Amino acid sequence: MDLNLELPKFVWSDENWIVYRRNAMIDPKTLPLNIYEIDLGSWKTRYGKTNKYGDAFLNYGEISYELIPYMKEMGYTHVVILPRNCRLETVLEPDPRFGSSEDFMAFVNALHRSGIGVILDLITLRKHINEIPEDLEELSDEDIFNIPDADLCSELSANACYWIENYHIDGIRAETDCIYGCEVESADMFRSMNNDIHEKYPDIITIAMLTDNDKVSYAENCNFTFVQNSQIAHDLFEYGSCDPYFRRYHHDKVVFKNKELSDRMIIPVTHADVEGGRKALLDKMFGLYEDKFSCYKALMCHEMAMPGKKMMFMGSEFGQFREWDRTNQLEWFMLDYDMHRKLRTFVADINDFYLKTPEFQGDIQWINKIDSDKNVVSYLRKYKGGEVVCVMNFSGVDIGNYYVYVDRPGTYDIILNSDEPYYGGSGVYRTQSVHTDTDINGGHYLSLNLAKLSGLYLRRTDRDLKAVLS
Repeated sequence: MDLNLELPKFVWSDENWIVYRRNAMIDPKTLPLNIYEIDLGSWKTRYGKTNKYGDAFLNYGEISYELIPYMKEMGYTHVVILPRNCRLETVLEPDPRFGSSEDFMAFVNALHRSGIGVILDLITLRKHINEIPEDLEELSDEDIFNIPDADLCSELSANACYWIENYHIDGIRAETDCIYGCEVESADMFRSMNNDIHEKYPDIITIAMLTDNDKVSYAENCNFTFVQNSQIAHDLFEYGSCDPYFRRYHHDKVVFKNKELSDRMIIPVTHADVEGGRKALLDKMFGLYEDKFSCYKALMCHEMAMPGKKMMFMGSEFGQFREWDRTNQLEWFMLDYDMHRKLRTFVADINDFYLKTPEFQGDIQWINKIDSDKNVVSYLRKYKGGEVVCVMNFSGVDIGNYYVYVDRPGTYDIILNSDEPYYGGSGVYRTQSVHTDTDINGGHYLSLNLAKLSGLYLRRTDRDLKAVLS
């Protein structure tokens, strides 16, 4: 593999980002990570035309001009860029459809100067490039994914370091599922790559892509920084697609029974979840039009409050109904419709809340994990003395006077309610704060009114102390 390609003499100006990245990665466990997965060719196209004929691609400069303010507005910290083909990729040069190597450097530099990290997919298992036919569809998965040979360990590491060094990439994501039939060899390969990266570039993250929860320990043993666990997300989608009347029989999917919850985990919505007959994320939800939006928001409240980092595939943030395809841009016209605009507002707000709430990087303490009959989940997120109460009603009916027990008495403010009218909700319960009551055993509880298919976040406030301090 020739790594001596002649590169342009680009003048980087992302020093502030590099310093921030170095400091942030001292403790990645407490780093809020909110990733936007994007296909550059179909996020937006020139004049909204189809890319079927390859003539409507925006260039790197045009994409950055549109993408950067959008990601800042929506509260995403990193972008993960899909390769040209999800199975095969020439791995030494940026995608020429959008510009030159220097153009890509300028693209990364602009993202960094705006405080956005860049993650690339590293396609690890492939036949030699010379053997790839022009028509990629002629290849089967069996043809593509070969057992790694002895040279692949060094190639993989060198490849990743090449991108990090020359293009200032902040992270590498690697497909690991396809080689479980050769776990010993693959573990050695990925462990070698990760050890090399972490030694040379300790502030670079590496991500293992998994679809099998049983393989989480395998990925962690390979020394990946984070594990992208699609099984967790798939369970949430299955739960959301189920009739609320029958959700009591699937409660384990929303409390992740027998599944590991970790701050090293990424809960993802990826391109693979919204193509190939799987439906778009919003369309997966059960019910009529309004119920789909409500269920989506309730599930997102749960996902964002769970331990782990977050990932959202483009278009899902405003509720695109059409499945993703590579030749057409996202359905941006959906934002002409009220419910989709309000959904995007909700996603932006909850993203911002996630980034600014340190409790979401701390411990989880379940309040009621087993209330399958009412389809309600409640728990505390705690960090350095602070705590947030999280309550989700996944049933199809409003629930009044629902008791949620908490550790400390006082007044709890509702800091986020997915059922607010400006998020497209019903607004049936619009209380701003709730005071604890005490039961006969001295336990402290909040009596909450829960709208159907909704999520609430609450935080305790000491009003008397505030009055004294003021």
